[in-house]
Parts: sequence; structure tokens; C-alpha cells
Amino acid sequence: STLSSSSAASDVYKRQFGFKALNAIDRKLGVEAEQMKFGMGLQSTIPFVLQGNPITLGEYIIAMTSHHKKHPTENDILDVLDDIAENQGLVEFAEELVETLGKRPSTQSLVPDRFKPAKKDNKKK
Repeated sequence: STLSSSSAASDVYKRQFGFKALNAIDRKLGVEAEQMKFGMGLQSTIPFVLQGNPITLGEYIIAMTSHHKKHPTENDILDVLDDIAENQGLVEFAEELVETLGKRPSTQSLVPDRFKPAKKDNKKK
């Protein structure tokens, strides 16, 4: 049994952006050119995440849960994605993932402005 089969699972995935997960996403989904692999997987995949792309979301979930004992594998990630699609919607789930990245100072620059917290206006009028 894996970490799935409930909408609570999607809550778990949203909070798992540790350095190990970010690094895994960056390497797994990085850019390859002339047999050289570059990072940039995080930055280049945000548009696909926001479209609810199941392959990209699956890779994110696998990376974010790799430290769990019962994490989903490539064999059962489609069941997890189906569960999220039925209970929440892939695009809605994806937007919450990107919003989570937008809240972290270290990953804010990767996400569109609408997913960043509103800046506090300290100027007095």
C-alpha cells in the first residue's frame, strides 16, 4: 500500500519540497543537449505543472515522497494521480504545488508572480 487513496495524500505532497526533492526534480526533468544534461528541471517544468501534465506531476510526487517508507513508485503513480484528479483536479493540485514553491524565499523566483505572496507595502502615504 502506498501513500495514496485519499485527498489527504495530496496535502502530504504539497508540503514535501525539501532540498532532496528539489534536487531530484531538477536533475530528473532537466534539459539535455548534445549528450550533456543540465539542471533547470524545476524552472523549465513549472508551465507543465500548471497545465496539470500527469508525467511532470508524477515526477514531482515521486521526488517529494522519496523519503517516505511507503512512497509511490513509477508503477503506482498513475493510481495516485487518478485519485488526485477525481478528488481535487490535477490543475488545482498543480496550482497548490506552485503556490507552495512561491511561499519559499529560495524558490520564489521560479514561479509566476501570481503564486508569490503579496508584498507588504511598508510605505506610509
